[in-house]
Amino acid sequence: MKKEITKIVIKGKDINFSRAVLHVGNNNGITYMLTVFNPKGLNDFYQNDDISIVTREGEERNIVGTLGMGDESKALFYISGEPFPVTEVELRNYY
Repeated sequence: MKKEITKIVIKGKDINFSRAVLHVGNNNGITYMLTVFNPKGLNDFYQNDDISIVTREGEERNIVGTLGMGDESKALFYISGEPFPVTEVELRNYY
């Protein structure tokens, strides 16, 4: 599962970025992550915040994320829940 993201809003504020991807990773099991490249307007105190995203296909989701790490070149959010389904093949890749 990998979704290109075209819009991100956190705490009512649009976040500018060059590219963003919602994807699955392995952090002691399946974990959803949002990687944002060249973010502008982020701060370092995002903890279980509501994040609104729009995919390239126009799908909108409200997700909850915590900033795991970040600087001017890349930010990584850990996402709670399951915003999009994971395929069986993806599950096999992680277990």
